[in-house]
Amino acid sequence: TFHYVVVATNLSAGSANGATATLTLTATVNRPQSQVNQATSTGQSGADTKGSNNTAAVRLNGMPLIDIQVSETVDNSTPTVSQNVIFTVTAKNAGPATATGVSLNSNLPAGLSFVSSSPSQGTYTPGTGTWSVGTLAAGASATLSLTMTNTVATPVIQTFTKTAATEQDLVTGNDAASVVLNPAATFADMALTKITTQEPVAASLTFHYVVVATNLSAGSANGVTVTDNLPAGVTLVSAVASSGGICSGTTTISCAFGTVLGGDSVTIDLTVTKTVGGTVANTATVAANESDPNMANNTNATTTTPVTLLDFEIE
Repeated sequence: TFHYVVVATNLSAGSANGATATLTLTATVNRPQSQVNQATSTGQSGADTKGSNNTAAVRLNGMPLIDIQVSETVDNSTPTVSQNVIFTVTAKNAGPATATGVSLNSNLPAGLSFVSSSPSQGTYTPGTGTWSVGTLAAGASATLSLTMTNTVATPVIQTFTKTAATEQDLVTGNDAASVVLNPAATFADMALTKITTQEPVAASLTFHYVVVATNLSAGSANGVTVTDNLPAGVTLVSAVASSGGICSGTTTISCAFGTVLGGDSVTIDLTVTKTVGGTVANTATVAANESDPNMANNTNATTTTPVTLLDFEIE
């Protein structure tokens, strides 16, 4: 028997800034395989300015995890031509393990000209857009201040994505962040994380896929739908969605959530049974009515491997 301790903290600037709520879960391990427990904040009453830190995961009976949370802001989202803007990129390791070999990369969009950079640690290479962060202890953050000149009057999307880390990071929906300059219409950066709660998984075993969709933008996302195409070798037991989401289907699972506020997350808990002994891969995708500045983080996949049997011969 052991304890999960989940702490939710209000990091906003309001009167409740710094307030925390703690949930302690007492659990008993009943399987020897590696298991992952994930907690997500959902259903907030107002917009969250930072959706990248809504989810946390820990692993039992396996190597400790890291969680690199990437966020990006700009001091002026509607600059004139030839005006300088300052991007601030933050990489935070939510742990619980120390992260090593961390690197982020910019998509180097047309319409921006490099002026200067100032990383709090590591080095930034303007020719490749690579920020080599290095090591981040659990709970530590590093920032990159990037001054660039806007050279166009049309929309420009700058995206920073975590491209390397030595340790495993299962919460991948917060691995990238985007900023849109001179937006032509409303947009919503939806991101999706998906984990398998147990690894490896033997045939006939029931386990869970946990899917988290987060609106990383400041504005609301409308018509949010998460679709999960269950692979052959997996049968659905149940699909439970948070925040009033409605799920339908047994092979292709579609969950409709309607409006998701800026910075908020929604979750789906898929209980499934594995019917084969081999490897199965499962992919889920999130979409919304608004234009998405970073489609690369809308889809996520997870793979379950079979239990390895050891063949001993006694002479």
